Amino acid sequence: MCNEKFKSNLLQNYCIVWAIFGKTSKSIVQKISKISRKCCFFKSGQNGY
Repeated sequence: MCNEKFKSNLLQNYCIVWAIFGKTSKSIVQKISKISRKCCFFKSGQNGY
C-alpha cells in the first residue's frame, strides 16, 4: 500500500518537474538562439558579408 502510493507520488512529481523543466529549457534555448542569431547578424554586417 505504502509502496504503491510512493510510486504514484514519484511519478506525479516527475511529470510536474518534467513539464516545468521542459518549458523553461525551451524558453532558454529560444533566448540563446535569438541572441546567437543577433550576434551572427551583427558580425556578418560588420565584416561586409
